[in-house]
Amino acid sequence: MNLGDDMKKLDKLFIYALIGAVLLSLAILLMPTSINDFFDVDPALYDNGFNYYLWKFRAVDQSMTAKVSAWVLFFLHFGTVGYFMQKLKEDQPNKVDGVSKYNIYLLLTNVVFIILHYIHTVTVYDALAQDTPVWSSQGSVIVMLVLILIIENRRRGLFFGKKVPLPKESTRAVMKYHGIYISLATIFTFWYHPMENTVSHIIGFFYMYLLFIQMSFSRTKIHQNKYFNLSLEVTVLIHGTLVALTTQNAPFAMFLFGFATIFFVTQIYGIGLKKNVIHILQAIFVIIALLTYSGLFNDNEFFMINEVIRIPFIEYVLVFVFVYGIYAWIKIPNKWYKLVFKIIIITFVSLNTLLIVYTMSSYQPLPQMEDLIVLDGNITESSDSNSYTYTPDSYEINIIIIPGGKVNPDSYKYLAANIANEDYKVTIIYPHYNLAILQPNQAKKYLEDDKTNIIIGHSLGGAVGSMVAEDERVDSLILLGSYSVNEFDIPVFNITGSNEVLLENEKYYDSFDGLSNHKEIIIGGGGHAFFGFYGEQKGMPSADISNQDQQDIVIDLIINYIKDGFK
Repeated sequence: MNLGDDMKKLDKLFIYALIGAVLLSLAILLMPTSINDFFDVDPALYDNGFNYYLWKFRAVDQSMTAKVSAWVLFFLHFGTVGYFMQKLKEDQPNKVDGVSKYNIYLLLTNVVFIILHYIHTVTVYDALAQDTPVWSSQGSVIVMLVLILIIENRRRGLFFGKKVPLPKESTRAVMKYHGIYISLATIFTFWYHPMENTVSHIIGFFYMYLLFIQMSFSRTKIHQNKYFNLSLEVTVLIHGTLVALTTQNAPFAMFLFGFATIFFVTQIYGIGLKKNVIHILQAIFVIIALLTYSGLFNDNEFFMINEVIRIPFIEYVLVFVFVYGIYAWIKIPNKWYKLVFKIIIITFVSLNTLLIVYTMSSYQPLPQMEDLIVLDGNITESSDSNSYTYTPDSYEINIIIIPGGKVNPDSYKYLAANIANEDYKVTIIYPHYNLAILQPNQAKKYLEDDKTNIIIGHSLGGAVGSMVAEDERVDSLILLGSYSVNEFDIPVFNITGSNEVLLENEKYYDSFDGLSNHKEIIIGGGGHAFFGFYGEQKGMPSADISNQDQQDIVIDLIINYIKDGFK
């Protein structure tokens, strides 16, 4: 077989792969299941911000079968691709114009796992999104795009066609290892999402399939084709803009103009256009951006034009962070320094990853909660990344609520708001990873010297609250479905439900021995989870009363306890 025949075979295989990518993407239209099939209400009602991912089960509905199978398939997929990429490297140490059998094996491997993902979605639905934050999927793609900017700097430059003198050692390292990272990022993102019949999902999976094609044609001319590579970079613009438009969790113009800015600053210089054509296109883009943010045709204000530079700023900064971070690593002279540094980094990343994965299934407030909150006119709401506060015009009682473990703190807003209506200041703290035990002193900064301070803690938050209550400024401790881990002379009020497993725990009763001023009330039919407003909790007995009914009972008990002077 001659070179011409090899090229014909390569081109045909590439065209077949593209057709297959289109067909496999359109097959998602035939998906018989949807997230809407598993909820009695619109799952979008559970949306709680930019970091929320709609297409996954709530914590209470997640299954171990879905979790384990998704991870097993992910690792099998990545392991198989990694094996064939290594065999391809050994089979063809230099890039050639033809095609290897391992290129075909890589294509077939990806097709098999696409089919398995389809079956997985139909049978158990949930993918890796149930265990990992949404930014992990987004971030892995951003890093991939940054690596491409570093690699392509030698050919098209980084800024307006000008090559940036990046350290050669760093560029060589990126060139050497970019394939394995991009494979990992692509396969992780692929398994992060269930296959859902939406425009953004279909385009997103089509993009993943194009990346699968790119990795499958490693060490061929297709892999280096500048037009195909540019299409992979630009497709992110289309997908990101559509997702922002459909979810309304971020301004779509930020993605549209952000990625477009990278195109006109960098990518456009890699496709051989004449300079005058490039300048005309850049001028048109600038005019469109200015008109969009002028406010003449929409409600935008001109200061919002900063959206245009957010994504480019992040990507270009990361280019320099990566190359000089890699350069510093290469230039560290002593291998022991590298070992210590590596251990520190691995330990830090591992611990944070474990915490993120563990708490990603945190319980979220029920959607109807917000509609049930009615605040008096003299109550001011304020919030930051550490807390949410209800403040009356004047108050003498200062209350801090410490959430239960793996519970979104907003689940306590109904409780907090209704207590605040009695002219009490109420603050819900927002602990990192939704685990107050990691910051046991966080609540102390909300204690006020000239006020009566009360700590309310639910479940794990109650144990943490008993640590905070050692502060002499605390006047009383209220424990919801929890018990104290310390001894106190201050008044302590235990409220629990009759359907609580806590009532079978000897430590609960033993804790009373260290409390000199103690009161206990058991709510008939009450459950552990209903001290927050997040519905049932997995592994806990169900309550015999509604979530709102239990909340109203707890609110009355707390208010009466305070008004009666902690009696």
